[in-house]
Amino acid sequence: MFVNYKREKAEKEAAEMSNREQVQASQKQVEQLRGERNIRRMPVSQAAADLIKYTQDVQRDDALITGFANDKMNPYRPKDSTFTVFEEPEVIHRLSKSIQTETKIYDASEQTEVSFPSDQTSNNCANETAETAYWKVLVTLRKAEFEKMKILNKELEQELEEVLEKLQSKKQEYAELFKQAAESLEEETTSA
Repeated sequence: MFVNYKREKAEKEAAEMSNREQVQASQKQVEQLRGERNIRRMPVSQAAADLIKYTQDVQRDDALITGFANDKMNPYRPKDSTFTVFEEPEVIHRLSKSIQTETKIYDASEQTEVSFPSDQTSNNCANETAETAYWKVLVTLRKAEFEKMKILNKELEQELEEVLEKLQSKKQEYAELFKQAAESLEEETTSA
């Protein structure tokens, strides 16, 4: 009985060993397959972190491709804080701010280029609001353009009169040449 017990125990151990070896072999095969297919087990939080990292990498690559990775206008620029996958970019708001500042700079350059009429001094402009000053500058610009157009119109009218006089003198000259040619042709036909 003791011998049978040892034999059964040895057979069980041999069976367990073969089962363990089979399990280990199957685990090795599974790991090889996972390695080939690049599959791995991970907790859900790790999968989410990997997804976020992948999304960041793709967005960063897109930003590098378009050439504005370090630009502050780039909504996909890496931030110091943690990245949120569903973040809404504030590009439109930033663009409108930059356009407003560009307009302010343009308005300032327009105002510096304009010379005010002699009766209006810079002290009077400083007392008025910015909007009225802007419109006054705009009006003076339009008046200056209008005066330039008047001067140009007068010059063009004078040039037109000169050209018409030259044209009239050429017409008279050609008419005289035509008469002379007609007279010489009549003389040749009558003499022949």
